[in-house]
Amino acid sequence: VLSNPTNGARLGPGTVATVTIEEPGTPGSFQFLTATHQVDEGDGFIEISVTRTNGDIGDVSVLVETLAGGTATPGEDYTPVMQTLTFPHRDSTTQTVQVPILDDLDPEPTEQFSLGLSLPSESATIGTPSQTDVNIIDNDLNIIRFAQTNQTVSESSGLVNLSVIMDSPRSSPVVVDFAVSGQANLGDDFN
Repeated sequence: VLSNPTNGARLGPGTVATVTIEEPGTPGSFQFLTATHQVDEGDGFIEISVTRTNGDIGDVSVLVETLAGGTATPGEDYTPVMQTLTFPHRDSTTQTVQVPILDDLDPEPTEQFSLGLSLPSESATIGTPSQTDVNIIDNDLNIIRFAQTNQTVSESSGLVNLSVIMDSPRSSPVVVDFAVSGQANLGDDFN
């Protein structure tokens, strides 16, 4: 603060200056919150969390992107992402990246893809885990059922055809047991 000038000098605007003294620190490091994630194929998306730890000095950013490889197919099972997350000075909160998950009608085993962290800005670093694996759990069950659940036939017709269908046919054979139950008697009402 400037005050009491001498020899005819006068004070003008700007007589107060503010100085901020920052504590020494580092920009920190980036890492995924967890190393693995699980998502149902029908959920539509998954949110992946990235944290800034061990420092919060400066505006820093990190690139999050899907990695090549894995058993999930880009464009069929998920939509690849490439997104830069920016953390402002003194911000060490968690930020998220949303990855679209694509639903299909194919019965399939659990499929996997990965995301990685790279290109930290300033002198920020990449911590651990720097990669996270996402497991997509299939929601396409092989549902087997009768085509018609109620049929009426005459006792004298001799035959009844009961069709069994599977909602999601597979290329490999599927076997299902069936049994006859109810009030009809084997030998008297049917053979």
